[in-house]
Amino acid sequence: SSSSGLVETGLLETGRRQVGYNDAFLTQFDSDGNRLWTQSFGVQDGYAYLYGVSTDVGGKVYVLGSFSGPSGTLFRTLFKDGSFVEIADQGLIGVMDAFLMSFTTSGDHLKTTNIGLAGGVDYDIFGNVYGLGVGTDSAGNVYITGYSSRETGNTDVMSQLGILVDGVFTPISDEVLGSNNAFVTKFDSDLTPQ
Repeated sequence: SSSSGLVETGLLETGRRQVGYNDAFLTQFDSDGNRLWTQSFGVQDGYAYLYGVSTDVGGKVYVLGSFSGPSGTLFRTLFKDGSFVEIADQGLIGVMDAFLMSFTTSGDHLKTTNIGLAGGVDYDIFGNVYGLGVGTDSAGNVYITGYSSRETGNTDVMSQLGILVDGVFTPISDEVLGSNNAFVTKFDSDLTPQ
């Protein structure tokens, strides 16, 4: 919750216009339980899941989840007025990517970044990244936790966990081996990795 009300997240399957097969949503309520706004998001012919929500001292709302869909599809937001908006250059890095989104307290989208496992087609790696927890500190920093999972016949093949912002991939880990790896990543309040 924040000083302006309660925030709820979940999976949207019916009752609203949808982007994909399963869409995620974020809703804010006032202290009397009245819905103030709802944002939903998903991937055409794909899936979006939310696993965490947090607010910072400045009132921004952060949500963390994962999404997947056909190769080349873009992550989309269904804004409060019912219009679809593609988040430019936010295609998948792997098979399933984690995403971190920020919103104002009135539900306006600020920024989205996704976290994925690079190396997919080139190295015959099928990578999934799951964003599981999000929190903030008193300085306005945002922390996320999760894990990457990959399937490959050769666990000695290297891949790299990274962030996609405005179409640019930035590594956030050394090259990783093995099938499953946990991560903790720090961002500033503008979702720039630290």
